Amino acid sequence: MASIWNIAQDRRANARNPKGVLVMLWFRTLHLLRQSTVSFILFLPLFILYRITVEWFLGIELPWKTRIGPGFRIDHGQALMRQ
Repeated sequence: MASIWNIAQDRRANARNPKGVLVMLWFRTLHLLRQSTVSFILFLPLFILYRITVEWFLGIELPWKTRIGPGFRIDHGQALMRQ
């Protein structure tokens, strides 16, 4: 139940950032699925799709193994370049 609360808080924290809402929804869902070895194996294609979509297409490096508290906000979801 706490993870559902985390999703709600993340959604509020990223209210004006649809990309942040999408990434955090995926992240929290996969974080729940990785709690069990069986669910991890069953949903392995989803974990791979997350990595491709979030890291490669959206440019956000947020591994699904990371532990993050509720209300996490993504302000700048792209790589920064030093000039």
